[in-house]
This record gives sequence, C-alpha cells and structure tokens, in this order.
Amino acid sequence: MSADLRFVLEVIPSGPGLVLDLGGGSGQLRRPLESLAYQYINLDIRVFGHGEPSVVADAHNLPFGNAQFDLVISKDTLAAFHAALGGCDGCSSSFKARGPVRDMGAIYTSLSRR
Repeated sequence: MSADLRFVLEVIPSGPGLVLDLGGGSGQLRRPLESLAYQYINLDIRVFGHGEPSVVADAHNLPFGNAQFDLVISKDTLAAFHAALGGCDGCSSSFKARGPVRDMGAIYTSLSRR
C-alpha cells in the first residue's frame, strides 16, 4: 500500500457508516474502509472492471439524495469536482449543507503533488 493511502486510512475514523469515494477509480480504498466497518460506495465516471466503481456517474450530478453519507472521500480528484463541491473556498461546509453528507459527517480531500 502506498504512503498516501496509508495516510488517508490513518486520518479517517473507524465506522460504522456509509462512505462515498468520489472518483475512487479501481476501488483501492474498498477493502481498507470495509475493514473499518464502512459500507463502501465508489463513484467514478467510467468503468474500471472487477465490479468497480459501484456507481458510474458524474460527480457534478450525484445520483444520491442529501445527507446519505457519513464520510465522503475525494483523494487526488478535488480539482475535477470544482462545480460539485462549490469551489475550494468553504467546500466542506457548502457540500455538507447541499450535498450527500449527513450532519456530523466528514469530508476528506487530498490533492496530488504531481
């Protein structure tokens, strides 16, 4: 497991809960998050195979109602979701107010160093 994936898993609290991995690609976080007692939903814009992602959709038009998730992860994909997150200024508060994160839920984002 890469150092950045280990870091993500260190900062995320244990579940139980429902987690949305925005742009989760091939689902690298599925097993580790399920081992933390989360039900894992991987959303990406294209199919990667082996059952990933769980949901094929565009993050700018999420197919979920408000307040559905306890945790949303956007690892190295935040720049692609500018409109979905309302921009970077105050993105967590606007995403929680109008988006899929439950009260007292969490949003984890990271940007690539590339």
